Amino acid sequence: MATFTKQIAQGTPTTLLSTELTGLANGAGAVSTVVGTSGVVNNVPGTANFDGYTNGLVTLNLGAPAAPITGPTPVVSLWFMRSIDGTTFESLNSAGFPIRPPDYVFSLQGGQGVQICSAYLPIPVGYFKTCISPSGLGTGVALNATNTLKILPSTTQQV
Repeated sequence: MATFTKQIAQGTPTTLLSTELTGLANGAGAVSTVVGTSGVVNNVPGTANFDGYTNGLVTLNLGAPAAPITGPTPVVSLWFMRSIDGTTFESLNSAGFPIRPPDYVFSLQGGQGVQICSAYLPIPVGYFKTCISPSGLGTGVALNATNTLKILPSTTQQV
């Protein structure tokens, strides 16, 4: 009998970042504060939150910036900041993001329009916070007030 793997998604997307992104400057970092307790996502197996899901569809929705993106390689870097106990997280540099390479980098287009980027990513099991940092946007460009980073956790099951 043949088996196959299917994706099982949690029912509702969760907003990881929203108001933290308002006015976020080029090269600065923002850490989650609104989801869970003080921005902490509980992805511990057997709990009512994410229940140890190992993957997620992550969607970055950026409203049109006030000034057009003019940089040659605009990106938004994403970090899942892990914690053993839910209270102690990775250290941040002076710009406000982790000192290690990002877990994922969303590529952006130049101009002044709305941008929606999605990626199916592995997510940490246990406790984590989320951090993003835009870079390469151009001089004086910052994110506006209508941005979100959302996740729809999922796991695989063999049937």
